[in-house]
Amino acid sequence: MPKKRKSISIEPMEKHENPTSQAGALNRAKRFIKTASEHPTLSTGEIKYTIKETIRILAP
Repeated sequence: MPKKRKSISIEPMEKHENPTSQAGALNRAKRFIKTASEHPTLSTGEIKYTIKETIRILAP
């Protein structure tokens, strides 16, 4: 049975961040990347994929 991964918690938005602005999304992405890079079981491929998906959402 595959080992269940510990999911990454994405830190909550800062109070002043606008959830729909690209700058706010970029800051969240930066925080996510920092959190993900310190995560013990995530591979760089998974991190890169998540970043690509984030960029795809940010830049329609």
